[in-house]
Amino acid sequence: MAGIKLTDAGDGIRVLSIDNPKKKNALNNALCAEMALKVDELQRDKSAQVLVVTGEGGAFCAGADLPDVFGTMGDDVNDIRDHLGDVVYHSFLALRALKIPVISAVSGPAIGAGLNLALVADIVIAHPEADFAATFSRIGLHQGGGCTPMLVETLGKQRALKLLLEGGRLTGQQAYEWGMVAELSDDPLAAAMKLAKTTVGIDPRLVRNIKTAVQLADTSGFDAALQFETWAQAYTATQPGIQTMIEKLRR
Repeated sequence: MAGIKLTDAGDGIRVLSIDNPKKKNALNNALCAEMALKVDELQRDKSAQVLVVTGEGGAFCAGADLPDVFGTMGDDVNDIRDHLGDVVYHSFLALRALKIPVISAVSGPAIGAGLNLALVADIVIAHPEADFAATFSRIGLHQGGGCTPMLVETLGKQRALKLLLEGGRLTGQQAYEWGMVAELSDDPLAAAMKLAKTTVGIDPRLVRNIKTAVQLADTSGFDAALQFETWAQAYTATQPGIQTMIEKLRR
């Protein structure tokens, strides 16, 4: 039976996995609702330090299960808009609000909504032959779920527009060369877990502040990021570990 798995991998590492291999992990309404519940659970999990997002059976996520998602909403534009925003988009966009680092491990297709799910992560690790596809226009559907801003954010305006107009796709290698992917690996999940284990060795408060500083630099500009990191560095300078190191250097 299809479902969303949330696994405690130990040491503060959590793994969120789509388990719908018969449909290459396509998201239907039930899976979206279940994912939203799992993300809510993560937000309340004070011991979680890093999240890895992946898919079962070789695929990451082949997008939305269109007959289930769009075939059950009627024809009222406002009703469709509300359902998309409150149920479908919210299920994966809620990951962006997590204070812990989120790493996506993409081994196979990440198409449409699956592309969005990959890009909501802070860091994307992919197989060189993974398939990142924004095929909305090929079926006459406008892109959604934050696809536009996330593609512009990662690729820039021109490349994002080109990809969307073509309904195009990128291999993992191409996505890496274009800046959509941070790391290539023949085993993305293993690489993501390795990075996660490195992350959990750092003070969780420091990790959260590093993530916040990067987000501010990306969304609010230099001055906002500088103001925050000045406070954050001053805060860490008062912590026992830094104080101990300074005393040792004085000797």
